[in-house]
Amino acid sequence: MKANKTLYAHADIFLNQLYNQNSTNIIDYKVVYGEFMYKVSSWAKDRRFVVKIEKPEDRIDPIYTFIVTTMENFIKEGKNGSSDCVHLHPLKVLQ
Repeated sequence: MKANKTLYAHADIFLNQLYNQNSTNIIDYKVVYGEFMYKVSSWAKDRRFVVKIEKPEDRIDPIYTFIVTTMENFIKEGKNGSSDCVHLHPLKVLQ
């Protein structure tokens, strides 16, 4: 799945947080994280997305990373006692 306009629209609030952090120092590295629920038309239900937006040092444009989480696997493995971390499935890193 590619990142799309809807994912970027959901990430806007977090991008604003990044810009607020950067208002007095636009050169240094900055990063913000956020999460939101989103449902692709072919999915039966909403899924939790995590977004990482980073502004590299000496660069103006941010880099987005979107990750969709699947809690079903985490819950199943947790019940079986076989998991100590959440499984994350990367969608696409945009650079």
